Amino acid sequence: MTGWPIGGRLMRYRPVFMVVQVMLCAISLAFYYSTFLPQPLMRAETWGALAYELPARWWAAYGVVAAALTWAGLRIPVRNWMVTAGAVMQCAQYVVLSWSAVFTGGEPVVGIYVYLFFLPLHLWILIETWHGRSDD
Repeated sequence: MTGWPIGGRLMRYRPVFMVVQVMLCAISLAFYYSTFLPQPLMRAETWGALAYELPARWWAAYGVVAAALTWAGLRIPVRNWMVTAGAVMQCAQYVVLSWSAVFTGGEPVVGIYVYLFFLPLHLWILIETWHGRSDD
């Protein structure tokens, strides 16, 4: 397969993917810190009832681990298994969060945003690592 986005571009876009992972890790760390504040930022009205079943601290910690694992795997030498594991974790998180926001009483625009922005990016990373084309 040589069409966009597949075709040995993991090394080409690796710096961008790494920046995205650092930013996602920072956002998740800030979100984790916010769980200690008196007013929680994660509300069922925004994210839906399904996402609210787990404590917000768990969602934040999961996001930190997934982003850090993906980032560490993208460092040279690229470790495809780490990138794959982190991308799968992130894809799973984004599917659950978007489903929850759209179908269990959250804000649909939040779920659509997560589904259309974050999920395709991490599916791209996942597809690139599955094809094992980290070396151009």
